[in-house]
Amino acid sequence: MSAPAITYTKVPGLGTGVFEYSRLYVGPDHLLLVGSTAWSESYRRFYFRDIQAVFIRPSVWGKIQNAVWALMLFLAAIIAIQVSDVGAVIAWIIASLFALGLIVNTLRGPTCACYIQTAVQTTKLSSLGRLRRAQKFLTQLKPLIANIQGTTAAVDAAANPAAESGPPVPGP
Repeated sequence: MSAPAITYTKVPGLGTGVFEYSRLYVGPDHLLLVGSTAWSESYRRFYFRDIQAVFIRPSVWGKIQNAVWALMLFLAAIIAIQVSDVGAVIAWIIASLFALGLIVNTLRGPTCACYIQTAVQTTKLSSLGRLRRAQKFLTQLKPLIANIQGTTAAVDAAANPAAESGPPVPGP
């Protein structure tokens, strides 16, 4: 007799690396992180009862990507101005592709690094690479954790690092 099938809900986003990409799924009592390469898959489960904190840290990668897109756009535009006829048309087409990349990256919003902490490990959730998406996911995750654990204090503190600047200071 086989076990009943678990229904998963896919979290939007795709974390990409050099040779690997990852996806995140929400199950009835856990998160499932699936890492895939061309030759294998790995699975990690994070049960809601074990999650201690979820950290969202803004990153500068979006700004670095915008700088690269802008530099490539500038170089293609300089080349387009210097050449004539067919070369100029090709250079302007390439420049417009770089401009499109710059616009899309800007519209996607600021980047972030998202981590999930349990008693055993802290793991990066690379599929949550944009701040807006990570915050939206966190608002969906908080009630699920609260149903199991009964509190969301650790999740709230991790989502708002400015709220706590250090350990509490003893009173008089």
